Amino acid sequence: RTHRDARTGLLRRLLIGPLPAADELARFGLEPAGRYHCLVCDVTDPNSARRLEQRWSGCGGLFGTVEGRLAGLTPRPPAAGTVDATVLVVVAPAGPLSDIGAAYRLCVEARQAAESFGRRGLHGVADLAAETALAGQPLLAELLSDSLLHGLRPADEFHRELASTA
Repeated sequence: RTHRDARTGLLRRLLIGPLPAADELARFGLEPAGRYHCLVCDVTDPNSARRLEQRWSGCGGLFGTVEGRLAGLTPRPPAAGTVDATVLVVVAPAGPLSDIGAAYRLCVEARQAAESFGRRGLHGVADLAAETALAGQPLLAELLSDSLLHGLRPADEFHRELASTA
């Protein structure tokens, strides 16, 4: 196995389980008591994933393909300028490694919701809270749409803008 394979294996265990031992974390530069941002993006192509990993290597942390998409843990989130406008990246607030699996699942759900709404770029998971909640509850989304937008007239440009914003 390559060093890259070992890093990706560690990342998968951190995000999906079971959690690795502290000595294994230290071997890859992670602090067991550290706080890390979890990130998930829509990149599935291995070459594109490697390019992003290289771009983000200055942030520190661990990146690799998890469940078919580029994911990572980093002490500092990537800067907005390092994310191509065609790529979707969702980042969770920094948290302890003991909570990183839950943060990963939330990032995955938020990424899926953001994709369905056509979002691109770098987004905090909290910024996608409404989309994530509504994507998980389609009936609620429909009810909200019907109750909040029913009075808008499609022929009115301002009303179309309001609906688009909503």
